[in-house]
Amino acid sequence: MTIENKISNGGFEISTFSPWIYTNATITSEFCHSGSFTARLSGGSVNSYLIHFVEVNPPERFEFLVSLAKVGTNPSPPLSLSVAYYNASFVFLGYGLIINIPANQLPNVAMETWLELNQTTSPIPLGTTQALVLINKLPLAGSADVVVDDVSFLTIDSVIELMRTTASDNLSSGSLQNNGINIVNFFFQ
Repeated sequence: MTIENKISNGGFEISTFSPWIYTNATITSEFCHSGSFTARLSGGSVNSYLIHFVEVNPPERFEFLVSLAKVGTNPSPPLSLSVAYYNASFVFLGYGLIINIPANQLPNVAMETWLELNQTTSPIPLGTTQALVLINKLPLAGSADVVVDDVSFLTIDSVIELMRTTASDNLSSGSLQNNGINIVNFFFQ
C-alpha cells in the first residue's frame, strides 16, 4: 500500500499559513496537538476557515485526518469540514466528504484533549484534477476559538474501511451514504 500526504504544512510548523488560504485565523504556539504550532480560528459571530487545494488523480481515495479542540470554557462553535472535487477549469464535480460537528461538541484544549477525526472520502470522479479541503468554523455568538492541528489528506491505493477515531470515549457518530458522498455527523452523548 502506498500512502502520500497531499497536504503541505498540515501541522503549521513553518509558523505561517502558506499554502493555506485563510480568514479570521492565526498561527499560535500556545496550544499544539503535536509539534510547535497550530492554527487558531476565531470564535464568535465571524466565519473562520482554512482552505487547501491539492492535486489529485482518479481513481484515488483519501483518508482525511485532523485534530480539533476549543479554547476556553465557552461553547465550541459548529464546524463543517468538506472535500470538494474540481476539474482543471475549476468546475465543481462533486463532494467526497462532508463532516458536520454541531455546536458545543469539541473538548477544551486546556484539558489536553483533542477530537481526532479520521474519515475516508468517496472515490474522486473522472476528470478531477484537484480537491479543495475546507475546515470551516461557522459563526455563533459567544463561541470559543477553535484550534486545528495535524491536518492530513492521505492518498491510498487500496480500498480501506471507514475508520473513526476520537480523543474521547464518549463520542458516537452516525454516517450515511448520499449519492456516493460520505456525510458524517458527530454527536457527544
